Amino acid sequence: MGNTCRQETSRLADAERRLRALLPVTWSVRTQSTGPDRPAVDARLLITSPNGDSALLVPVVKRWSTAPTSSVIGTLHALSQARSEPILLVTDYVNRPLREACEAGQISYLDQTGWAYIALDSPAVLIRAQGGDRPPARRVSHTVTRLTGKASGRLIRTLLTAAAPLGVRELALQSGTSPGSAAKLLPTLATAGAIERDDQGQVTLVRRRQLLERWTADYQFLKSNRQVGYYLAPRGVDQARQHLTGRPEVALTGVAAARAYLPAEALAVVPTTTLTLYSTDADATVGSLRLVATDRPSANVVMAEPVDPVLVQSPAASVDGIPVVVLPQVLADLLTLPGRESLLAEQLMDHLASNDPTWKEHP
Repeated sequence: MGNTCRQETSRLADAERRLRALLPVTWSVRTQSTGPDRPAVDARLLITSPNGDSALLVPVVKRWSTAPTSSVIGTLHALSQARSEPILLVTDYVNRPLREACEAGQISYLDQTGWAYIALDSPAVLIRAQGGDRPPARRVSHTVTRLTGKASGRLIRTLLTAAAPLGVRELALQSGTSPGSAAKLLPTLATAGAIERDDQGQVTLVRRRQLLERWTADYQFLKSNRQVGYYLAPRGVDQARQHLTGRPEVALTGVAAARAYLPAEALAVVPTTTLTLYSTDADATVGSLRLVATDRPSANVVMAEPVDPVLVQSPAASVDGIPVVVLPQVLADLLTLPGRESLLAEQLMDHLASNDPTWKEHP
């Protein structure tokens, strides 16, 4: 209990400092405590304008939880109705769905990454400030924070295609991982607002674009895979592709792979000027395509050994008889490859959103 009180008091003091920094220097902010036992619970933040007008904010100091946004906002609304002064949520992180819900309900918030929304009628105050795209790191964590491993990739690829609701064990089974891996990853995704879970821990909603955005904040094609090589196909990309048919160690990704997932009548917004592929036997692939090692600017073939061989071993589609990795991996690679490839990822996601609302920008 003592440690919790100290943490709450520290966060309240930090909120006072940050609120003071957001207001003009002619305004003042100070903490008023109405009880000696738990100052962070009994305190109010008094904001005073230069002409003497003042308002009290009731700080609700909470450690970020992975509870559904509807549950968190319901608690805040109940607190707001029970008090005459406006509520201020003080926490370590407010993700996008919660920010939007708070602002819609006129609930102010401050988090440790810099996100802020302060709305008061008298004195008139409206402040918005942008913060980080993920919560601050914690000293002790039983969750996955870097989404670059094999298990993380399998779980996220499954979440990007599977239908909710989805329990931990079912997710682990579908992704070929362990329940422990799933249990460690889901809180991180919930914190980012990419998924929502119910009281039993089931995934009830997947915001697929937001999940992909969180994944690619860590995952990068050129950095997260093994032995990425740059090559020149002397006779061009089209000629090189002809030699890929029937090769079991290879699967396409990037622009060439996107053709498998676009409607037949759609024109890709990015042409295939570079062949991007995974290979579990780079030497064999280099030999069969007669590639010449080169530097990155001169390359028209980029080849990586996948961190997860299942991408090659279990392709999901094909283009001209060449295996293609699963759609979520194609999207992640397009978003993290250099050049204009991200535009093609947006085209693919827009196509997906036309039939699946979880792929919309703001579901």
